Parts: sequence; C-alpha cells; structure tokens
Amino acid sequence: MQSTPGRGMGPGLSPVDRRTLLVCSFILAAALGQMNFTGDQVLRVLAKNEKQLSLLRDLEGLKPQKVDFWRGPARPSLPVDMRVPFSELKDVKAYLESHGLAYSIMIKDIQVLLDQEREAMAKSRRLERSTSSFSYSSYHTLEEIYSWMDNFVTEHSDIVSKIQIGHSFENRSILVLKFSTGGSQRPAIWMDTGIHSREWITHATGIWTAKKIVNEYGKDHILTNILKSMDVFVEIVSNPDGFAFTHSMNRLWRKNKCNRPGVFCIGVDLNRNWRSGFGATLRCSCTLMATCWSLFQTRRSCSKLEVL
Repeated sequence: MQSTPGRGMGPGLSPVDRRTLLVCSFILAAALGQMNFTGDQVLRVLAKNEKQLSLLRDLEGLKPQKVDFWRGPARPSLPVDMRVPFSELKDVKAYLESHGLAYSIMIKDIQVLLDQEREAMAKSRRLERSTSSFSYSSYHTLEEIYSWMDNFVTEHSDIVSKIQIGHSFENRSILVLKFSTGGSQRPAIWMDTGIHSREWITHATGIWTAKKIVNEYGKDHILTNILKSMDVFVEIVSNPDGFAFTHSMNRLWRKNKCNRPGVFCIGVDLNRNWRSGFGATLRCSCTLMATCWSLFQTRRSCSKLEVL
C-alpha cells in the first residue's frame, strides 16, 4: 500500500498500553453510562474495480477495531458502508482520497440519530399488560421483549408455547416461541433474529412475525396448512447479553459478551461461529488484537453457548 491512515503520528501503543487504555475506556463508559458517538460518520464508498476493493480490504485490516464496516467489501459495484469514529475521520478520508476512492457521507452524525431513537423509545415505554397495548412500531429492551413473550404465550396458549433452550455466557435465559397444532416428530421451520445485538430491527421483525402467525392462523390458508403439518420455532433474541449491552452501554455493540483470561477484548461474532461455512469470510487472524474486531469468530466453530 502507498498510504496508511495515521502513519507519521508517532510510535504505536504497546500491547500493555492498549490493554490499559481499553480497561480505562470501559471504566469511564460504565461511570458515564451509554457510550457517545458524537461526530462519528457513516461513509459510503463504491469500488470501481478489484484493485479499489483490495484497498478497502486493506483499510479494514489496518483498523479493525476503529473502522466499523456495516457493509464490507464484497465485489465491485456494491456499496461499502463504514462507520468512522470522529477521531479517525481525517485519516480515513485522506486514505480514501489518496487512492482515488470516491465516498459520500450517508450519516453526518450518528449520535443525533441515536438520540432520536432513544427519545422515541422513551415516549412509548411502559410495561404492557397485554400484547394489544404493546407498541410494535417501537424498539424494546430485553426485559420488555421477555415480558411480551409471557403475555403472548398466555393469550395464545392454544397454539404457542415458550421453551428455554439454554443460557447465555452471562446466564441470561435463551427463549424460543414454539407454534404448533399438536403432534410429535413433525418437521419444523426455525427462525432466529437478533444474533447481531445492535441490529434492533431484527428483534422487531421476530416479534412482528410471531404476532402475524397467530393473527393469520385460520385465515390464511397457506399458513394454516403449514401449521397443520409442521411446527414453527422463533428465537427472537439470539444474543441476549449483547442485546442488553446495547441498551445499557454501547448501542453499536455487535458481538456476544464472552471473555477468556488473557484475551484482549471480549465478545465473538456469533453469526460467524456456526460450523457451516466457518472461517469462509475471515480476513483477520486469531491474534490478540483480532479479538477486538467486530467480526471476530474465535478459533473453533460452535464454541459459544448461544450457538450450541
């Protein structure tokens, strides 16, 4: 590469310094509450050819814990979206410009949108006593979703039951809704949402789908016939620890919350911990610093409680 963001800025931090800085940042975040992303931007880049795509992959490898790729480099003509912290904007934009990579600003200040999102949630927040008063147009916390599931099962016990299939790393219940009209040894459809904790729209989609199933059963002949011969399982919160963390501390947290002694950063990208296709998209080695990457998958497939 011809240019590296941040080059010439002085010597890098040693592993000990990085670990100290990381610990201090978590302590500070815990003291202050939700992490703040004021000034962070989302840039969209459109690579024209494989060479430009390679330059974007280089950037992804150079700053895996700094530049957060929301849509990674896949192939030319497909847009690449990246969240860039305010402190890195100057370097990253200089890198793009020096390599002729045209970009546009999709989101000028992420914190503005996050504040608006939280205000909307505050307006609609309450512990609903029935699913009819539940706001399906708002995002909800883990506690609110689990409360909704209890009410939902009570109101539709003829077709819906709740199953606990395990516990997360931080010992939160992992719950699944089972839609069934009876019988045993039946084929089944499995749907899980929320494996990336910050993607709140997926949890909302799981809730909406569950509600749609009970509303349309007996009315929609296709759905009715499916439930007469098959069971449907919906796991709305696949990553409860990470999801709770997005509400309490870091709205943009993606991974779960597992940790091991001697490991630099916590969490694993659960969607890359399955046995199927394990390692196919990995562009970062399992080094100490790689654990900080939002796509970190760890060394072994199916090694995390949430995907067993």
